[in-house]
Amino acid sequence: MNKNIEALRENGRIGGLAKGESYKDKRRKAIELFITEPMMTLDDIAKKVGVSYGFVSEYTKSLFIKKLRYSQVFTIQQLLALDDEQFEALTLQDDVNQG
Repeated sequence: MNKNIEALRENGRIGGLAKGESYKDKRRKAIELFITEPMMTLDDIAKKVGVSYGFVSEYTKSLFIKKLRYSQVFTIQQLLALDDEQFEALTLQDDVNQG
């Protein structure tokens, strides 16, 4: 194995799919809070989840996600009941509708 890759792994910098996978729970938590807690600011959500403001902004910028936030269609219990596949399908609807 390449020495550089091994050094990156030792330092916790594996990137790519592995890094994306490690943020999956944080991404979901940020979206759940955004939808179910309309009084929370993006900064409040970022602090609660342990990510940056930009991270929250990136994953909550879709028009569909914003509509869910202000329509209050979902409670936190309903979102928590969704498995990962159902949650991804819900949060990607805006991309599909605009495609």
